[in-house]
Amino acid sequence: ERTIFKSTDKWVEKAKTEKKRKKTEEEPKVDANKLEFPELTKAKEYEEEDLPEQNNYVGVDEEVPFLVEGTCILSAKSKLGKSWLSLELCDAVTKGNDFLGYKTKKCSAVYFDFETGKKVRQNRLKKLTKIVGPKTDTFYIVEKAYRIKEGFEEQLEHYMQMDPDIGVVVVDVFTKIVKPKPKDVNDYEYYYDLISKLNEISHKYHISIVLVCHDRKTVDPSDPFANILGSTALQGATDQMIVMFKMHSYNDSVTHISVKGRTLDGIIDMDAQMKEGLWVRAENVAALRKCDEYKKSAIYAAVKKVMDKNRKWR
Repeated sequence: ERTIFKSTDKWVEKAKTEKKRKKTEEEPKVDANKLEFPELTKAKEYEEEDLPEQNNYVGVDEEVPFLVEGTCILSAKSKLGKSWLSLELCDAVTKGNDFLGYKTKKCSAVYFDFETGKKVRQNRLKKLTKIVGPKTDTFYIVEKAYRIKEGFEEQLEHYMQMDPDIGVVVVDVFTKIVKPKPKDVNDYEYYYDLISKLNEISHKYHISIVLVCHDRKTVDPSDPFANILGSTALQGATDQMIVMFKMHSYNDSVTHISVKGRTLDGIIDMDAQMKEGLWVRAENVAALRKCDEYKKSAIYAAVKKVMDKNRKWR
């Protein structure tokens, strides 16, 4: 039996070696003489170069803007209101109106709506019009699109040529423009490559591309950005992330919004709620949060225990 196992081990090892050898032979050899390398650039030359400032579409003049040019993930659980928030965003920037208390940069907007039917979409738009007034001619709706690396990039660039003032593009939802991942491709590399294609367009035209995604079922309040469903490449490749989630046991109508990104000098944490059909910043939530935290503390538990034990005060 030992002899059989030894011979089998040798056979497996020999097969692995042969496989590596064939793979090495198949890999094309690089001719260094034909390669062109970029020149070294001094860091101080980058500092002195005259480059345009990034566009802040929501949070103009803010130290930490809410939405900037580049790719951005907007993630939340189903039915939490991210699609309605996206519609409000598009309507606000096309009019130059405030959004969640932030000033906006006026621009055209494109909303790719892949989730709702025509009648539902129409009802939503009519409802929004009753609240904030008529739409502008620069708020566009798109029902169908190609997938990334199958024509979506060209489709988006075509729209940019039709209206160069487009500044905000919302894709609801992101999975609809993603083709199935091949089994032999690494998950992280696959999604990173897809996002990179969108990064190229957003930086070329200085626009913000908002990709609507979903959260996982389980929520980690200590790191809300880890709740984004899908590959971690979504977080690694995009320029910015916006997540919406419930974290207040004292007020179920309040939704917490967290924002961070590689181009932001800080993190935004705010509370919002639906008021008269619009998303607005929630008021007096900080005081309610402190009260809630106190009720969860050991001090409150100890005091409550003593009071429950001695209900009759003298």
